[in-house]
Amino acid sequence: MSDFLNKLEEIKIYNESLFGNMFGKKKPAEEDNDVKQIGKFSYDIGGNIAEKIYGASVPYVLAYDWKNGELNWLTNASWEGLIEIDLNKEKLIGFSGEWYGGFFEQGTFRISSNSAFFDGTFHGRFMAAYTAWKTKPTNFLGGVVGDGKNGILGMPNITKLSIDRTDATQTKRFNLIQLPAGTSVIINNVDNIQYIIKVNKRLDDKNSVFSYSISDSQGKSWTSRFDWTELRTTFEANTNIGIKSSSIPLLGLKNLGKIKSIKVEETSAASMVSKIKPQRRFETIKWRDLRGLGISAFGKHKTNYQVRLSLPAEDVVLFDDVMKNIKLGQLQSDLEIIRKGIRSCKINGYSVFPFFRNIFNGRKGRQPAIRMLDKRPSPYYNAMFRVNRFLDIIIGNMITSKGVTSTVSNIKAIHAVETKLKDLLQVENLENCVVRNEKDSKTTLDNLNNSEEESEPPLPGAKFQGRKISEAIRKEVQKILLDNF
Repeated sequence: MSDFLNKLEEIKIYNESLFGNMFGKKKPAEEDNDVKQIGKFSYDIGGNIAEKIYGASVPYVLAYDWKNGELNWLTNASWEGLIEIDLNKEKLIGFSGEWYGGFFEQGTFRISSNSAFFDGTFHGRFMAAYTAWKTKPTNFLGGVVGDGKNGILGMPNITKLSIDRTDATQTKRFNLIQLPAGTSVIINNVDNIQYIIKVNKRLDDKNSVFSYSISDSQGKSWTSRFDWTELRTTFEANTNIGIKSSSIPLLGLKNLGKIKSIKVEETSAASMVSKIKPQRRFETIKWRDLRGLGISAFGKHKTNYQVRLSLPAEDVVLFDDVMKNIKLGQLQSDLEIIRKGIRSCKINGYSVFPFFRNIFNGRKGRQPAIRMLDKRPSPYYNAMFRVNRFLDIIIGNMITSKGVTSTVSNIKAIHAVETKLKDLLQVENLENCVVRNEKDSKTTLDNLNNSEEESEPPLPGAKFQGRKISEAIRKEVQKILLDNF
């Protein structure tokens, strides 16, 4: 009986001998799980060197199912460095080191003297120096970036530049995303038409939205706003600017004419207050214009029921594009893709698309499948992106018809659309999808290299309920009971 009690006591002690006993004397767990301990706190994970792992002690790291767990993407990539993980949520919190290839799926790429992203695709928080980005900008699939004061995605900022057709500098080119907020581009063509582009915002550590104010010498002015996801798919056509440029489509500049000169300069504090008065455009649409929603009636009204929209300046440019997609049947197609995604649990919450929040009953879930095929987001991600923009630009700007300049939201109409979308998307199927920990978690930006001491990383909290470990312990207890009774 004393031997039995001793064995039970061993279960309470998380050490390598216990885990070696659980998974066999030859440690098949390490082999099966693509993990080996090669130093006091260093590991070989799928052929990659984790110099140190923060957030989990040795037994938990060795027992985790690296092949089939949510962190298996780390074994499919090529890297070397320090990592911080949360095995309870099965998420990477932070990485500091060298990334050689593969998909960096989530988490923070942290600041470090040796941090470098050499190749692969990225989605997450890139907080390292802009010079640490060694691959092409379009390999950044989505997320946020830091170090905006100096540059972005491997390219230095440009705040002052002059290009003239009459001298040798006419071969110079620059990239639109190199211009930080607070700079302006002045383009003059041979017909004496001038275009001024003011940078209001670009991809930064807050979000991936770009915003520009554009005006010309003929009295036209407008604002262009878009997301990095839109920009990267047509990157070369929309961002490389030089004397030979003929258009910048995403900025609404479809015909620049023959360019004579280009000048980049910092916008003075006085001129930061735009001389162009913010414009608000009012539109009227009918339910039948919203093809794909299938709303046949609204109260006592039929499909000819009209809804008024009040579009702020930054949404004016996008309105025509969204309505064009609706007329071409894109909305209907996207809703079908999302419905199938919910049914198959490829989509299990609103994730990074906030205008789905009410429709999904506040269920956040994980980001829809974004593993890349030819480095492009999945159909589920694209469909969610387009419908989220529709909900923002069209549904979010619905107002009451009282008063010519009314900006009072038409809550009744918005609610009718959200209710209809719940029905069309069959959101009740979300209940069949298992979502691990839907609470928002804040990622700290602490530098993993601040501590050089060789102390063991702390054990996860007592609430850790890793499925593989719990099952292993259950089987070990069962074995001990059978052996002794």
